[in-house]
Amino acid sequence: MQFSSWKEWIKKYLKNDNNYNNKNEKHEEEQQYPSTPLPSSTELLQPSQEIIRENVIYNNNDGTIRLFPTNKNGSYFILGKQNPNKLKNFTTDSRNEFVKKKEGNIEYWSVFSGDITYKSTGEHAKSCRLNIFASTTKQTNDWKAAMKSGFIGNKKDLKNQEVTVIIRVNKRVGRKTACCIKMRGGGHHKYSPDQAACIQLDVSTRDSGHAAARWAKELSHPLYEYQNLKPFFEFFVEEGKWFGMKTTSWNNNSKDNTRTTTNRCYIDPDPFNSADGTLRNNYRLYSEYIDKGNGTKYPEIVVNWAGGVPTTIRVDGFESVDFYACNAGEIIPPLVD
Repeated sequence: MQFSSWKEWIKKYLKNDNNYNNKNEKHEEEQQYPSTPLPSSTELLQPSQEIIRENVIYNNNDGTIRLFPTNKNGSYFILGKQNPNKLKNFTTDSRNEFVKKKEGNIEYWSVFSGDITYKSTGEHAKSCRLNIFASTTKQTNDWKAAMKSGFIGNKKDLKNQEVTVIIRVNKRVGRKTACCIKMRGGGHHKYSPDQAACIQLDVSTRDSGHAAARWAKELSHPLYEYQNLKPFFEFFVEEGKWFGMKTTSWNNNSKDNTRTTTNRCYIDPDPFNSADGTLRNNYRLYSEYIDKGNGTKYPEIVVNWAGGVPTTIRVDGFESVDFYACNAGEIIPPLVD
């Protein structure tokens, strides 16, 4: 679908979907949406194509869109107009105060990063973690227990999920400069390293020293297993420039009963309309990784459990982080064999 059609669908459906979200605060019986098969990892969308579902717009009620329909029986978190300083299910590891700011028509939150020392190098740096607790703030399982129970916190954890952030980084202060979204996992603690239990998708600066697009598995903190990915278009995190980042992860229903997950990162490199400060929502597929349990550090382990206690947006190498929108929720995944 061309760009003009995309705008027409926004105008047609945005109002109706906003009204629906405003009238439905409680979870309802799951609504069945028509599913459209998406390209496999060998038939990926071309960079010029817009990532949409034909004839349908899903709105998050915070100006962002969803690429996939919400599972009404699942958990979700939308920051929206809430004050993050007053929330128990949205935190930052630095414990610094969230400060509300405004530039033109754009109102957003800003927070200073915290100090960090990388275990691998001993280097002192800055890191910001925005933590979303969509289901619960209490973690009950590490990754070994989650393989049996199917969840990290409880049965309402995020499994098939979509996470969104509109973000800007400020004043570079380190060599390791990247932004990632961690999904399916739990807390990262020295005293209980197996609680990490997560996967993540990364984007980075041009001079980060590693691939711009990466996927990682971190079951035991801080033991990462990275996979360099080939991005479908060029994008780099830049100081002082807003961008939209979405990640999705879902369990595949394979005909041969193999356990795999599809993990994707989408980027909107210029998220705001300059005229009025509204969101463009022009997300494009940036990277993809199919988790089949490959790798040497965590062989034959597919991270297909539900988690997100918390789901974390992590930024390294910058003094502060601005964010306009933040949400995460359970989705109805596409039909992928």
